[in-house]
Amino acid sequence: MVSIVFEKKDVGLNNTLIIEIAKRLYNVFGDRLIAVNTIDAFDGSNVRIVIKGKNFDDTRKVMEVIEEIEDAFDAHGKILPEIISESNFKIILDKNDVYRLPANIISEIRKKLRNVFGDRLIAVNTIDAFDGSNVRIVIKGKNFDDTRKVMEVIEEIEDAFDAHGKILPEIIGVENVEEISEKNRSVSP
Repeated sequence: MVSIVFEKKDVGLNNTLIIEIAKRLYNVFGDRLIAVNTIDAFDGSNVRIVIKGKNFDDTRKVMEVIEEIEDAFDAHGKILPEIISESNFKIILDKNDVYRLPANIISEIRKKLRNVFGDRLIAVNTIDAFDGSNVRIVIKGKNFDDTRKVMEVIEEIEDAFDAHGKILPEIIGVENVEEISEKNRSVSP
């Protein structure tokens, strides 16, 4: 059974698109599709897609379906998915169970990413983000391929530390750091 939840806030997608996304993804994933929710995430994502046992191939399949829907509804660039696993979704739903990354895991992430990105790696810090992310990775000139490389390193570290599904990265470009700081800054009256 698929759960479809619409956020009250306008996220730039109409209900027809969300229902179409859920319908087409259900045809691809069947009961592995857990939820399709509208969201207003800081990174611009406006639809959360939750897939049981999500892997890299699943992400590719989701993006193919999104592309088909954007073509069919002339909505190019309007559907901005956040594609997560069921275990990550549970963490988001119950923030009290957020896994705090120990220093040795953060150190290992930093070391391995430094080997991959060199001076392009700006920061690796623990965070407690509203979306369940527990480590922020900042990369200079970040692109889609960089995200894939980070996720490969994360998967390797999860295997080494038996921490499957517990490292939840927020991967951003250095140009987004100021934007995030602005959103988190409280304004005095």
